[in-house]
Amino acid sequence: MFAEWAAGVEGAGWLPDTWQYSATTASSVLSSVVGSMAALLGFVVTIGVLVVQQATGTLSPRYMRLWYRDRLQKAVLATFTGTFAYAFSLLRKSSRRPSPTWE
Repeated sequence: MFAEWAAGVEGAGWLPDTWQYSATTASSVLSSVVGSMAALLGFVVTIGVLVVQQATGTLSPRYMRLWYRDRLQKAVLATFTGTFAYAFSLLRKSSRRPSPTWE
């Protein structure tokens, strides 16, 4: 939904002239955002699992329940996942358009 809105903003004409860019530039930026968010999401999940694994070795397994219920962790994971999904949907939307050909 937001990706379609953002793609529709392109033709609105209210953006500053300095924000003009090519479709290739947009695809490159979105590709790097998608790749970095996937890597960062994997890193956060891996570190979280390692923390739980180390904590449950010395503490009670009840700690795992507290870790899963932590609101900050849920907010971070939701933000990273949402950013990944949004950038990926914009990337898919921009890849359907033909790139301009210069003759």
